[in-house]
This record gives sequence, structure tokens and C-alpha cells, in this order.
Amino acid sequence: MEATLFEKLVGTWSLVELIEVPVNGGEITYPMGKNAKNNS
Repeated sequence: MEATLFEKLVGTWSLVELIEVPVNGGEITYPMGKNAKNNS
């Protein structure tokens, strides 16, 4: 039996990048700044 998506994603994660890409073709933004992974 194939594992569920939840079972595949369980674990420890680290933020690599957080961006917002508008569906209407607007400008990409960085809600947590361009170095989000370095923020504490």
C-alpha cells in the first residue's frame, strides 16, 4: 500500500526560501526578506 502524503512529509524541516508569486504576473515578493532562512 502506498504511503499517504502526510506520511511522506513527516520529519524535521528547515526553511530554504519563502516567496510570493502573484498569479496575475505581478512582481515576486519576499514576505520574510530575501534571507528568511537566516532570521531567528
